Amino acid sequence: MTSGEAVESRGLTRVLARWLVRRYYPNIEISNADRIPQTGPVLLCANHANSLLDPVLLGIVAVRPVRFLAKAPLFERPVMGPLMRALGMIPAFRGSDDSRQVRRNIESLDVGADVLAAGHALGIFPEGKSTDQVHLEMVRSGAARMAVRAEEKGAQGLTIVPIGITYQRKDQFRSSAWIQVGEPIDVTECIHRLGDDRRKAMRTLTKELDSRLREVVVHLDDPEWESWLDDLETLAPPAGKPTKTPRLRQRKRLADAMNYFLSNDRARAESVADEIQAYRAQVHAAGLTVDSPVLRMKGPMVFLTLAWNLLCQIVMKIPALAGTLHHLVPFVCVRAIASRLDQPGRKTVSSSRLMVGVPLYLLWYFVVAWWMFGYFASWFASLWLCVAPFAGLLALYYWRRVKQTALLMWHQVRVTIRRSTLERLRRQQSNLRRRLAKLAEEYARVSPRPQLDLRRSRKGLMVRTTATVLVSLLVAAAAWLATYWIFDDPLKGNGFDLKSFSTEEIQAYLGADEQALVHLIDGLNELEVAATKIQRSFAEGRRSYANQRDNDDVRELLRRYLAYRHALLRIIWKYQRYSVIADEKLRLRTFLLDFTAAAVLYEASLKFVDQFGQGRKAAAKLNEPEPHWDIPADMYDTIKRNLASPGNARAFNAARNYYRQDSVQERFNTHRLLDSQPYSSFHGAIAASEVTVGRIESLGGRIIKVAEADLEKLLRQVQYEIQSTVSTWIGDIKIRQPRAGKALISKEHLVKLRSRLQPGDILLERRNWYLSNAFLPGYWPHSAVYVGTVEDLRQRGLDQNEQVRKHWSAFAAKDRDGHEHVIIEAVSEGVIFSSLEHSVGEADSVAVLRPNVSEPAKNEAIARAFGYAGRPYDFEFDFETTHRLVCTELVFRAFGGNSGAIRFPLERIMGRMTMPAINLVEKFDREYGTENAQFELIAFIDGDEATGTSRYVTDVGEFRDTRHRPASTFLQGSTPYALKSIGPFGWVLISLTALCGVVVVGRNTARLLRART
Repeated sequence: MTSGEAVESRGLTRVLARWLVRRYYPNIEISNADRIPQTGPVLLCANHANSLLDPVLLGIVAVRPVRFLAKAPLFERPVMGPLMRALGMIPAFRGSDDSRQVRRNIESLDVGADVLAAGHALGIFPEGKSTDQVHLEMVRSGAARMAVRAEEKGAQGLTIVPIGITYQRKDQFRSSAWIQVGEPIDVTECIHRLGDDRRKAMRTLTKELDSRLREVVVHLDDPEWESWLDDLETLAPPAGKPTKTPRLRQRKRLADAMNYFLSNDRARAESVADEIQAYRAQVHAAGLTVDSPVLRMKGPMVFLTLAWNLLCQIVMKIPALAGTLHHLVPFVCVRAIASRLDQPGRKTVSSSRLMVGVPLYLLWYFVVAWWMFGYFASWFASLWLCVAPFAGLLALYYWRRVKQTALLMWHQVRVTIRRSTLERLRRQQSNLRRRLAKLAEEYARVSPRPQLDLRRSRKGLMVRTTATVLVSLLVAAAAWLATYWIFDDPLKGNGFDLKSFSTEEIQAYLGADEQALVHLIDGLNELEVAATKIQRSFAEGRRSYANQRDNDDVRELLRRYLAYRHALLRIIWKYQRYSVIADEKLRLRTFLLDFTAAAVLYEASLKFVDQFGQGRKAAAKLNEPEPHWDIPADMYDTIKRNLASPGNARAFNAARNYYRQDSVQERFNTHRLLDSQPYSSFHGAIAASEVTVGRIESLGGRIIKVAEADLEKLLRQVQYEIQSTVSTWIGDIKIRQPRAGKALISKEHLVKLRSRLQPGDILLERRNWYLSNAFLPGYWPHSAVYVGTVEDLRQRGLDQNEQVRKHWSAFAAKDRDGHEHVIIEAVSEGVIFSSLEHSVGEADSVAVLRPNVSEPAKNEAIARAFGYAGRPYDFEFDFETTHRLVCTELVFRAFGGNSGAIRFPLERIMGRMTMPAINLVEKFDREYGTENAQFELIAFIDGDEATGTSRYVTDVGEFRDTRHRPASTFLQGSTPYALKSIGPFGWVLISLTALCGVVVVGRNTARLLRART
């Protein structure tokens, strides 16, 4: 290998190593990184707590390439040796490793000096060994010797940079690390300051390096006090979290404070230590730990914490279990193999696990991928292999949280029956915290806390983000409301040109419309009574929007209201140019007619919107389109928007102000337009509308409500579009494609089934291996209505039915494969016409139920099914709306929606009335053999994944038993094809996972028993 290739390989190895360590320690905080020169010679000297991962962290903080000195025995290991050479490390021969190789250590230092003299960066750990102690070992002279030697060889501007590395838990995956860069030491300046005395310079540099390293590491002058440091971290936690590693900063601060008090007031330090030790002993005697949350949280907070943890565990359970099962084998193997490589203590745990884990996990992923691509569909295998690493991380977090929750619950149970002990421990803890706070204040006067550069602190970022969001919402709300004024669209039109009409013609029109208005007022009063009665029955639960008759009653209310609304709008439109009439009495009659119609319409619309606006379901029902009556979608919202129109309000208020003028009232009286009929009824209607307008909200309130409704509607629409996209994707894909995707139902069985079908039959269908089956209850996920052929419909006279004729040409046409349409079904594309070959021939199992109803009732059902053709699919599965339909709802609505002879078993799922297809099977099973049976089983073709064939089943009991079959194809049958087809290699993977699960459970049980003992 050439030198260029070696450098390139070394660079790639460094990049890979740094990437892996950043995954192992995702929270790495670096302080004062700018102190490391990016050019010229630099000697990086750090404490050594974590074996091979410390050099990688130094490379991360340095950014530039760094070579390292490492103990020579590591280079002799099979795997580690080539890796260390690839990283450009230099072997160091220590007397503690082999006393015969000490002379060679001088050679290693000379190699390091050459690296520095060439202007490169070199890393060294001057303690000479890794350690688990919270204590900086004696700094040896090798670093200073190498620096002086490099300066002799011409290294210009050489600096020694002390670096402290502190880990939250160095052996734990996904833990934190804090890297502090200390004040650099100018080697050349030190040598010149000491008069070029090289030996004295080495001693001075070693002493200075030792001092500056202690400033950037967590160091206890007396390592025996480390156990108190752990307790102090619990009793004096960090005040806030302005950085990534607040606990590590607090640990450093506590260690420095302990050194200070042990040095200056040891008696008081020992007194506090004795108090902590006594507290620790009492906590342990109570079966708790010093860091137990129950000691610092009250009952309600413990309950909320437990509730939140349990909720998170419920939400994360499925993906966490999947991630656990996928990674259990390599996890156990890595722990088992790495533990044999670990040296005493925890200083090599992370290195061993990383070095063993990377190749082993890669091998495992390769093996699993090889099996999955041979068993599942390619898209599913690819998707899972992309998701699996994230599921593994989630599983790791999940089980740690489960452990914390279990410990918290156990501690809470223990203290619940010993309340006095808990209160005493809390008082002791409170006293300790106060005493420690005083010590902290005293130490702060001697050594103030370092000022952190928190210009982008989390708290400040949160405040700015919150303010930005609030301002944005206010601006958006103001802009939204402004649209009702700027883009207002009031009722428009010029009406009749009354100038061109003679007096006799106007009087004739007025007479007819005055009588019509009287009838409209009476009709609206009757409609209000009917609407109030129906609305009350819905509120009391005596009606349901899922019931077809109740649904039709509400739709009829809307139709009647729209008919009155149309008639009133026509009167308003016809006479709005009343001011051009010369004859005063005729002009007043025209104005009174026009204004009364407007007032009556305004009042009726207010009542209509207010009465049905109290419930979301009623508003949603009134917003549904009705093709049979040419009612467009969102009619209810249109009425609300017209009421909130500032333009309409201005026109109405202008007419009302004119009407209220005394002079106008006097002229009404003069021309006998007050007390005589029908004018007295008109004035009464106007007065009633004034009361209603005053009682119901103001214009501003209506505008705000309309804006809120529009925003809510927009959000619901976005949510629905996302939901429909995801549902369509889930519903249209298979996780497996056995038999090259060919369905199980044979052509012979399809021909036999065709001969038995009659118009009005209900089809139940199943397609195996579809992802959507996992999200639907029961074995049968789909239903459809068999309506027969074109000739069948003609024989029944349905070709003349109004609803059928609208879709006759589309139904009579053949499908793209030349097959005739005989089925109406709701699929993701909407309510469509389908052929037997497509709908049933591509299924894996099918059953046919024949409703026990009269032939006229079947004809009505077929006609209704045609009436729903073309409507979109309902991805919310809500039977209380009819503008969108799900497959079983098409069957439900076609046969009367529980207003006809068939009583369908609806149920409430996730707050919505719906009916899974399996409910039809359960209804058949309950009623089978009784006089009240409403369904008859005509055929059942059962697909068998084990043999790849289908059976024409004659035993009704087998069909009844399908209600107990699981939805998942994996779990079906006594010797399911899904399990048989896993193959020997698949069973090896499953067996390995099960074995590792037993090992994990057994090991944790043994640990628990040892702890209890």
